[in-house]
Amino acid sequence: MDPAKIVWTEAFRPTKVDDIVGDFKDKVKKYLENPASCPHFLFYSKSPGTGKTTLAKAIISELGYT
Repeated sequence: MDPAKIVWTEAFRPTKVDDIVGDFKDKVKKYLENPASCPHFLFYSKSPGTGKTTLAKAIISELGYT
């Protein structure tokens, strides 16, 4: 069984940076225009569930590493 089909949070997780809601999206997309000069990102939040992992997975997907 595919875990993405079982857990709805995985089934509906955004796969592109454009699909994510947030004011930081434009800044991240600007960095992704030139992957060679892309900095190391550090996602930090005191609260769980703010989208840190989702954003990281979307960046990896857009760069074509999945």
